[in-house]
Amino acid sequence: MFPHQSANLVRYACHSSHLASVKPFHEIPTSDPSFPLFAMITQLSKYFAKSPLFKIHEENREKYYRYGPIVRETRFWQQPIVQIFDPKDFEKVFRKQGKCPNRPPNEFVIKYRKQNPQLYSNVGMSNMLGEDWLKERALVAPTLLSSSTIKLYLRRQDELAHDFVSFLEYRSTASPAGCIDDLLEVTNRYSVDSISMMCLDSRLNCLSIDSPTRDGDQLTKLTKTLFEAYQELYHGFPLWKYMDTRSFRKFCRTESKIYNLITPHIQRAVKHLEGQSSRLPECLLELLLRTPGLNHRDVHILLLDFIVGGVNTVSTSLCFLLFLLASNPQSQERLYQEISSTIKDSTPISEDHLSKLPYMKACLKESFRMISVVPNLVRILDQPIILSNYEIPAGIPIILNFDALCKHGQYFQDPEVFYPERWLGERRKQIHPFSVLPFGLGNRMCAGRRISEIELYLAMIRTIANFKLESTIKDLKLRQDFILVPAEKVKIRLIRRRET
Repeated sequence: MFPHQSANLVRYACHSSHLASVKPFHEIPTSDPSFPLFAMITQLSKYFAKSPLFKIHEENREKYYRYGPIVRETRFWQQPIVQIFDPKDFEKVFRKQGKCPNRPPNEFVIKYRKQNPQLYSNVGMSNMLGEDWLKERALVAPTLLSSSTIKLYLRRQDELAHDFVSFLEYRSTASPAGCIDDLLEVTNRYSVDSISMMCLDSRLNCLSIDSPTRDGDQLTKLTKTLFEAYQELYHGFPLWKYMDTRSFRKFCRTESKIYNLITPHIQRAVKHLEGQSSRLPECLLELLLRTPGLNHRDVHILLLDFIVGGVNTVSTSLCFLLFLLASNPQSQERLYQEISSTIKDSTPISEDHLSKLPYMKACLKESFRMISVVPNLVRILDQPIILSNYEIPAGIPIILNFDALCKHGQYFQDPEVFYPERWLGERRKQIHPFSVLPFGLGNRMCAGRRISEIELYLAMIRTIANFKLESTIKDLKLRQDFILVPAEKVKIRLIRRRET
């Protein structure tokens, strides 16, 4: 026998042994009750009780500790799903998702928008699949991710961050103890003004002390209600497919109100831009209107979804970030020293400044780990895959649970401790690179990632440069409204640094 033949036989034997050790799909540990009727009763009780629907993130953490890195379950006798909790499996899924990553669309959104074709030219990019999604993404992504867009947004966002600091001071001085009694309400205002400025070149004056607009407050309330409806419809029993349920009516009513609220602002912005095609674009609306292949109705839906999607995620992320810094004075002080040595006084913040603030970026990364605003992502692969030594057939929804993973000591030392240093230097090499991916990865990564990060960076920089933050609560309870949000008001105390 020739040497190369011997080597081939050894490789074949190893491959055969590996295949023999792979377990079939039906042997994956399952959280389903032994009897299907009990499973249905359990799930229906959750649906009608409502409250468990908003604690799914806690259930998933318990499943991880009870069943291990992979769990199979069936929801409402529909197609089975698989939940995974191992970053090595996350990596395998992301590397096999292909050029058109597939995930379950929000079917209730599709149903509503198809019922209202006079308003919606399509179901929205986030609900598109396959080549339709790829075509839309190819038109939009270059605009959102271009360096010119980022530079423009950075300059204007810094102005808004200064206004955010002024509003924080106004709110804190109105309190005898110098407290912000509802931090999320304040970060909502920042997020709404930020997203409207970026999209429409106009602000809703949510941070104005003298003349705030009702539209900004109304938008934050409506997006909160919308996400609650999303949670009920996406995770609850799908009766809405067969009858007009309360949750579906709530969604339709709220979606309609948001459309009616935002549309006049878009129309005013379009009218203002007419005849100004010779100037450089000042907002996302201008950039999209100049994008070949997009008509006015397409741009309308893109902006509508971008505004709704950006308001809650950014405001909640900023709320959690400032709360964690307020609860960890040593980390906050190190961050302040880095900021004060890099950015002097009110010098406009540039991309060069951001590149010299590694600890600031580590604080945001650690905040995402501690409280995963987006607790999981879902992918559906068009080919079989082996995860945690089990074979998963093509077409099975696979839920990547970042939230549960990030709370586990197997992957993060002292996971309950806010420790940004773990993301710096040699320590970072000990963390699996697929452990914390709040924006996703690959072609279907959030197109607004860079813009969202800038919003968070600048608010963090200007806030910490001006205030010491102190938390007035120890533990923060969470609930899942499609994303993770505070279950109670977040209170912090602000102390002006120039007075210390």
